[in-house]
Amino acid sequence: MPQLPEPESFVDNLTRYGLLPGKGEKRAPERLPAKPRDIENAWAIAALADECRIMSEATEPGRNDQLNKSAFALGQLVPHLLDEQDVMDALTNAAWSASHNGKEPLTDSEIRATIRSGMNSGRRDPRYPPENSNVVAMPSRVAVTEADHPQAKAFDVRPLEGGFWDARESLRTVYETAMFRMCSPWAVLAHCAARALTLVPPHIQLPPIVGGPGSLNWFGAVTAVSGGGKGAASATARELVDEHVHARTPGSGEGLIAAYGGRDDDGNPRGDDAHEAMMFTVDEIDTLSAVGGRSGATIMPILRQAFSGETLGFAYRNKLPMLLAHTYRLTMVASIQPDRAGGLLADSGGGTPQRFMWFPGTDQRISASSPYPSGSLSLPSFTDWQYPRVLTVPAECEGLIRSERVKAARGDTAALDGHALFCREKFAYALAVLDGRPVMSIEDWELSGIAARVSDAVRQWVIDQLAVSEVEEASHKGRMAGVAREASDAEQAYQKGQRVARVARVLLDKMPGTEGALRKRLASRDRAVLDVALATLKGNELAWHDGALWQKAGT
Repeated sequence: MPQLPEPESFVDNLTRYGLLPGKGEKRAPERLPAKPRDIENAWAIAALADECRIMSEATEPGRNDQLNKSAFALGQLVPHLLDEQDVMDALTNAAWSASHNGKEPLTDSEIRATIRSGMNSGRRDPRYPPENSNVVAMPSRVAVTEADHPQAKAFDVRPLEGGFWDARESLRTVYETAMFRMCSPWAVLAHCAARALTLVPPHIQLPPIVGGPGSLNWFGAVTAVSGGGKGAASATARELVDEHVHARTPGSGEGLIAAYGGRDDDGNPRGDDAHEAMMFTVDEIDTLSAVGGRSGATIMPILRQAFSGETLGFAYRNKLPMLLAHTYRLTMVASIQPDRAGGLLADSGGGTPQRFMWFPGTDQRISASSPYPSGSLSLPSFTDWQYPRVLTVPAECEGLIRSERVKAARGDTAALDGHALFCREKFAYALAVLDGRPVMSIEDWELSGIAARVSDAVRQWVIDQLAVSEVEEASHKGRMAGVAREASDAEQAYQKGQRVARVARVLLDKMPGTEGALRKRLASRDRAVLDVALATLKGNELAWHDGALWQKAGT
């Protein structure tokens, strides 16, 4: 039997070969940092910024898991691209920021331990920038190019307007006031139209061209990215249409009905809290979509019924008032961020998005200097609507509605174009009211056609931007899943190494013995790594095989 040199201590050997971490040492072998090229440095810094941003936005229950993923991804860049202490400091600050995103804060010891564990795992699998020199230095674990992230551009409706704002004095006033207040004129007009129609009593109705009389209840959508000035448009509209309008934010369908207050048996308002007309504003459409998506939610069906002026109420909830058909006025303006419009557009089968007219919340003509506005608009007197009546509409309006109804009956109308002419008809009357007239003219109808074209284009723009957003989100989730798999694989490899080291200790205590005898002396859960453990001991000169038995080195 060959004489083997006296081995190092068992722990020293396991540490030296990476099976156990040394005291105060990192599991991965040290690498001298290479001086990165400028593009590599920019790429690494962008990756650091991206991971810190993702971590700072993490919420319960996934904060600690995200911290481990980010530490792993950045550990792959240490020390050849990033300084270890810089990464530690940046991730610690990001974790402190995320610490407030939940009921229980992350402790300092938890943060340090998680970062250290993730970085140690990442260092065993170093990562480098891709060879492609066109890679954009942007935050991403996976290299992306500019083509992968098309930027959303503000929608320009000017080619569709065709002199709309110069057609009459009332529209010029809306435009100039919007410019002075640095708002989109279309967004301001949407709020003005809603306010104007809210002031028209519910007994004023559109003619029964298709079915019964039509309600003037109207919905508008103002679309822009966050901070696009959608809220300022509402305030500007209050200056232009300064008559008092009862405004609320809708919640549930029941809450929407209850906002009108008491009603008598004939459906007439009763009590000090009773209202005949109400304008609802939605600051962010995803809040309304979230309510509508709950099990048993009634808000979306209620809105669809309200658009046509149908009876609203619940026979099984007798404490709520019953709003009889054409006894209430309801208008709504919803602010919509394109990437959050999915909930509303997904309800196209129910018909909710078709009942909205869509307008841009931004405008490229807004500048720091604009002419001072001429004041508020003059609306018709309330006496013009004192008695119930059915409005007359231009012959062109009625003819188009009838011809389009024939197409719809034959199934020739696109799903999102249903109710389009009904929306336009209501908006045409809103233009008449804003112009100070209680009667619709042919010019009102023609101008509403321009607004309808703008609405169609803006709605399509929102659909396109939502599609881009969904692709980017799916891509991001895919990258996150890849990082999670990498971290999982690294952790599995580490755990397997720990398991092999533990089994190796047991085998040394059980030697000498045949391989079969040693196998029987192991717990059943550890027998799967017997061969690896024996090979590790032999390779590290801690044990040897004499042809029959496994022996400790030195025996």
